[in-house]
This record gives sequence, structure tokens and C-alpha cells, in this order.
Amino acid sequence: SETDTFKTFWQLWWFALRLFPMVSSLCILTPVPNSRFYKEIEKQDRFINLNWSKYDFFSLVQRHPRINNSLFRNGSLLVVLFFILTTCRIGIGLLAVLTINLFLCGRMF
Repeated sequence: SETDTFKTFWQLWWFALRLFPMVSSLCILTPVPNSRFYKEIEKQDRFINLNWSKYDFFSLVQRHPRINNSLFRNGSLLVVLFFILTTCRIGIGLLAVLTINLFLCGRMF
């Protein structure tokens, strides 16, 4: 959300970790055309990408008011992967398989 910081991300991570669901997911707040949020971002001239192929809920398309945008843009995929691989049963299982494969084979694939 607009009020998120790295601290709130860690709070969400701890919350999800305590729940430890079968599956977890994380996506970036994306302004959808004709929504109130879209109109706010447009009014504040905060769009940084108007390429519709990037409106996928995983790409940053607007300047975030509290998080460094270049850090956010460059690290968001790693953050999402970290979140999914460490906060749910399927993610931990997948991480275990990848780790064993890396250990036994000396490479990922």
C-alpha cells in the first residue's frame, strides 16, 4: 500500500510465517484504470511506466512515496520469491528441493 515501508514488509512476513499456510503470495499494489487509486496516482503525476504489459501486479508502475523506487523496482522479484519460498509449506518444500539439488549436483538445473 501507499503507507508500506520495509518495516511493514517484515511485519507481513512474520505474520505469514506464523500462519504458515499451504500457499502464500505477494504482489505489488498496481493502479487499475478507472479506479480511485489510478486517478490519485494520475493526479499526483506519479506514473513511471505507462506500458500496459507492465500492469501485472509484479512490476512497479508508479513512484512509491516511502520506498526508494529504484531499489524497489530492482529488488521486487527477489522480495516476492523470498516471501513465497519462506512463508508457506509449498515454498519451503520447493526451497528444500532446490537446495538438495544444488548440494547434490553442484548446480540448480
